[in-house]
Amino acid sequence: ELAEPLMKEAMRIAKESLGVNHPSYGIDLNNLAQLYQSMGRYEQAEPLMKEAIRVAKESLGVNHPSYGIDLNNLAMLYNSMGQYEQAEPLMKESMRISKESLGVNHPDYGIDLNNLGQLYKAMGQYEKAEPLLKEAIRIMKESLGENHLSYGTCLNNLALLYKDSGKFSDAISYYDSAFLNDTANIEILYWRAKCSYFTGDTLGTKEDCQIYFNKSKNSLRKIFCLFYSGNKAEALVKMKELVKNDTNSAFIYSLAAMYALNDRSVDALNYLEEALKMGYKNKQNILSDPNILNIRELPEFKKLIEQYFGPSK
Repeated sequence: ELAEPLMKEAMRIAKESLGVNHPSYGIDLNNLAQLYQSMGRYEQAEPLMKEAIRVAKESLGVNHPSYGIDLNNLAMLYNSMGQYEQAEPLMKESMRISKESLGVNHPDYGIDLNNLGQLYKAMGQYEKAEPLLKEAIRIMKESLGENHLSYGTCLNNLALLYKDSGKFSDAISYYDSAFLNDTANIEILYWRAKCSYFTGDTLGTKEDCQIYFNKSKNSLRKIFCLFYSGNKAEALVKMKELVKNDTNSAFIYSLAAMYALNDRSVDALNYLEEALKMGYKNKQNILSDPNILNIRELPEFKKLIEQYFGPSK
């Protein structure tokens, strides 16, 4: 909130002193738009980003990297809004500009590849996402080195893709590399433990869960760690307590997942419906989360998905 009036004043000065077609005015537009995006004020961010794109196009041209960055910013906004079809062509054009202006080994091109791969992952198009994420990893490794956090981020993103597509062993391999890159990121241990649980690696699951449980402050994931490491009854009790104290839709969904893991499909479906009623909107997670795999083929589950998200395309 403190930043907003300052950004508006900077934008006013640029507009009056440089004009509405100057690149600096476009930068100010984009900065304010990204502030609004971070605040969840998407409807206010969108027209500002579109105007920034117009300014960059007219002042710098359609092949300038800054124009590509503005296109990518709008694409990421649409991605956050779940408007994937609108985001895709913008990301592709941004990627073309980076490739032609910077080359196929530049980190910015790698970022564009990673973003498009992440978009396809969110759309459930894993076959399209995988080669893009792999190429992004190659670029980051060669251009920035194996110790750079951007390389680790790309490793982690591919691991998440494999997790969501049920390729748990492949996911673990990339989580191993991602954790070597950033040993301070204990969230990697949670995801690796989850994958280890579904591969039947009891020892690996318990080791990662123990470290995560001792170091993390994420109460929800710590409860799942209890379950994955074998404390199933305790985990269910704690999950019920969490939901009792906070009726957040994500917590209610997690209780549904806990019931699904315990093979209590009726309870799982009931709480899934409750989460959806409360506004849980993460369709991609619902369709890929291995925790609820055993209810995903039930007709009642499919009916809920169609009721709250519409028919499958």
